[in-house]
Amino acid sequence: MTFRVLLDIQVRPGQEDAFERTWREVAEGIAAHPANRGQSLLRGEDAYYVITDWTDESAFRQFELSPAHVDNRARLAPYRTGGSMATMPTDHERVRVILWYRVPKEEVQPLSKTYQQISEQLVGTPGMLGNELLHSQVNETTMAVTSYWESYQHLQDWVHSSSHRHTSPLRPYLDTAREQPYETFTVVSAF
Repeated sequence: MTFRVLLDIQVRPGQEDAFERTWREVAEGIAAHPANRGQSLLRGEDAYYVITDWTDESAFRQFELSPAHVDNRARLAPYRTGGSMATMPTDHERVRVILWYRVPKEEVQPLSKTYQQISEQLVGTPGMLGNELLHSQVNETTMAVTSYWESYQHLQDWVHSSSHRHTSPLRPYLDTAREQPYETFTVVSAF
């Protein structure tokens, strides 16, 4: 069962860019922690929100008391005016991945064929429930791939397997102009 941490962070006016830059640096270190399952920074009208998932509560509590966490808090402290934390276990294990691509108009059709070939190679990947190639109706050079996974662990097992290399023909098209050309989401509700 995943353990989720929700942070509500108030940032000093005028310090938003510095806070975001420092948070990205801090987040890289947290992402390297073996018990971290992913994190997101969301900017609201009056506050920032951080969602971080961990393998379990014990792993998070150990990290929370670590020198690395103390250092992270010290690095972010100059930008913060306050905040709060909520924690909770969640049994929503299914995850979605969205990868954003920027594709020249003349390469959309060839890329679609490449995607189809890659998808055929991925049939039977443990934990993969499916994937889709999406083409924007607003910007004809924007495409996205979404994939659906039984759990974050299944996704990570695949990412660290040799099978992940099958997706390499798509990598040159990743939309690196975006702050994050890909994002992993945990399903928190579905209808």
